[in-house]
Amino acid sequence: MGKFLNPFTNFGFKRLFGSEENQDILINFLNEILPDKKIAELAKLNSQDRKNYKNSLKYYRDVKNSLDMAFAKGV
Repeated sequence: MGKFLNPFTNFGFKRLFGSEENQDILINFLNEILPDKKIAELAKLNSQDRKNYKNSLKYYRDVKNSLDMAFAKGV
C-alpha cells in the first residue's frame, strides 16, 4: 500500500481538494485544467465583488449576443 492518497478515489479527491486547509491546492489545480477560464479565482471574491462580477458578466454576454446576432444577419 502506498503512503500517498490517490486523488482518483472519492475519498482521496475530497480530502485533497475539499478541505479549507488545501484551498490553494484546489485553486492551482483548477487553474491548470482550466487555464483560459481562471474560474478558481472567483472563489477569492467577497460577496459584493462576486455580485459586481456577475453583473459585468451579464452585460458582456448581452453585448456579445447582440453582436453575434447582427453578424449572423449580416448587419
